Amino acid sequence: MQSPFSVLVGFDRPITPEQNIVSLFAIGLCMGLCPYGEGVWLDESVDSFSENIEKATKLLAVQCAEHYARVYPDEPWGQVAELYLNRLIYPPALLDEDLPAIRAVRSLLDFFTEFKVKEDGILKLASNLAKSADDTLANAGLMFVAALSKTIPPQDVLAAAQSKGMFAGLLRPGMLFIREQFKQRGDWLLQDKFTTDDRKRFEIEVSLNFLPWIKIPATRAGDKKLQGLLTALSVFDLDNARKFAETIGEETPGDIDVRLQRVYLDIIVGDHERAEKALKSIISEPGAELNAQLYDMWGLCDQTKGDLKASVSHHEQAYKTMDYNDVHHEAIANNYAWALMLNDRFSEALDLLSQTERRSRCPITIFLNKAYCYAVMSRFEESEKAQQQALHLAPLDIRVFANLMAEREAKLQSN
Repeated sequence: MQSPFSVLVGFDRPITPEQNIVSLFAIGLCMGLCPYGEGVWLDESVDSFSENIEKATKLLAVQCAEHYARVYPDEPWGQVAELYLNRLIYPPALLDEDLPAIRAVRSLLDFFTEFKVKEDGILKLASNLAKSADDTLANAGLMFVAALSKTIPPQDVLAAAQSKGMFAGLLRPGMLFIREQFKQRGDWLLQDKFTTDDRKRFEIEVSLNFLPWIKIPATRAGDKKLQGLLTALSVFDLDNARKFAETIGEETPGDIDVRLQRVYLDIIVGDHERAEKALKSIISEPGAELNAQLYDMWGLCDQTKGDLKASVSHHEQAYKTMDYNDVHHEAIANNYAWALMLNDRFSEALDLLSQTERRSRCPITIFLNKAYCYAVMSRFEESEKAQQQALHLAPLDIRVFANLMAEREAKLQSN
């Protein structure tokens, strides 16, 4: 989407269905600009409008600090208005920058150095910023969380990352830049020896949705043969990812993980017919019948052509064969529950969702699906409880917002 404002011009923003776009308009409106109609702002430039920009930025910085103090009274750094003057408010993300919020990251690093903020204090602040309704604040926070976390981040931070969909993958370069400044171990993709810490880094990035295209299991992440493929996937390079996957597949046709990764690329671009054809070929390989990813992808292909019964069968097989230690296992369980719901088997779906919730790192999708199941079964109090759990965990997730609006509309129509 192109910037709708005058003055703030010359940049585009990628918009995905998951994104909250309100913050895109807020900065311009607070500066007295208008995306529609005619006005004196049409002849203004950044330089001529600088006084208004400075006034609005300072006012918003104070408001950000006051809001933060109300929400997180025990964390002091976010209550400092000066923090938000470090490119967290203006300019908007992707205005004169190649990566979202990378300018804010550089400025924050200077702020942390100047005020000698310790690493654990930065991580706590970043975890809070990651849950902000503003894109730049949230993106900067997520990059610092991803860079400095030693373990999988907490549920609410994971939910904030997941709400961004595949856009979160654009934050990975900024995360690597932060790790470099803190003299942390470099990108696990480029290491000569893949260590236990590298595997943990891989799992942290997958859990934060920083690697949305990668379906290779964590046990293969350090395979040097896959380095080119994984690198292409990490930067959304579709053409080279296809080439690497096809080359490896030709050299080692028995490598089921790589062939399934190639199938997933077909699913991403919507070529489900080709994906299903490939899956039917892969299933004949020795050991393929034990691969959960194969059945999970097959179930997704079934759904696109309306074969809901086959979808349940394939997703059930994926669920039965999945490895609970694999970072992708929760998505497989959720996909199976959704297949059951599509076949009106809501009671079974609820049982499955409850089992999955006990192992879940981030149960936002589980809460939403449970709310829907309970509503269909006229168990409205339980549906409301699940919806409130989702709202508490991920208030900015567009799915939560959509459910609230649907619930409000239903109540208005019933009155």
